[in-house]
Amino acid sequence: GDPITAPIDCEKEIIDRARRSLHLTCNVSAGETFRRDHVAVKRPNVGISPMRIDELVGVEFTRDLSPGDPLTEGSLNL
Repeated sequence: GDPITAPIDCEKEIIDRARRSLHLTCNVSAGETFRRDHVAVKRPNVGISPMRIDELVGVEFTRDLSPGDPLTEGSLNL
């Protein structure tokens, strides 16, 4: 067999659904500063990875967001 493993096509779609991303837990306004308690880690993977949470603390939001919204690159002044 091949020593290098990779997901097959039918597994790729499932991988994205199984991974998690950061989602808002409360209303936030543009200009407000990001805090850890603003987010929860949820599926699906439609936003920023939870592995990046430390670099986001203290960054300003660029727009108003509601609970449940995924946290994306465009949501923060990165």
